[in-house]
Amino acid sequence: METANTKAAAQLDRLYKKAAQRWEPYAKIDMLVASKQLDADAFAALRAEAQAAYDDYRFITQEVDEFVKTANDQRQQAIKAQAAEAVKVLQDKVPGWNQKVYDEVRAYAESEGLPKEIVDAITDPTAIRLIHKAMQFDKAKSVVTKKVNKTPKKVIKTTKAVTTNDVKVDKTEKAKKRLAQSGSTDDATNLFLARWAAE
Repeated sequence: METANTKAAAQLDRLYKKAAQRWEPYAKIDMLVASKQLDADAFAALRAEAQAAYDDYRFITQEVDEFVKTANDQRQQAIKAQAAEAVKVLQDKVPGWNQKVYDEVRAYAESEGLPKEIVDAITDPTAIRLIHKAMQFDKAKSVVTKKVNKTPKKVIKTTKAVTTNDVKVDKTEKAKKRLAQSGSTDDATNLFLARWAAE
């Protein structure tokens, strides 16, 4: 469809330019002055030529307008179909995918520098998933940064030596419990990071 539209657009463009060039000299003629300066037969011939040139120009202009409208309608329908398909894929591949998450992804993409018109035109589910993953990664980084506490609130004295592995396992278990209770994406991200740190 895109190839056919490109070819038709090029052909229409050539016809439009040709019709515009043919009509241009007649558009500059003052017919009232010409009617006084030319004899009746010459003026009638001039007016007939001008009318024919104008009719061709107007016809091609209307065709171009109709073509542009049809092409835009087809593009919009194709985008809608692609968007509907993308929603199905995203609902299948991304847990909890909904309009709110999609709005967050769009806002994130714009905040990272993508122009709004490009963000609104993205219908490829893989591209949207990649932006979503980047957003989740940035959220996880900010969560980890906020949860670092440099000064402990109280010192725990124990007779048993606490190993690094014990702390890592404890953090993983806590993250697991939080995820089971809330089911939130942030808690899932924290569990992932806790497991990764434990390894």
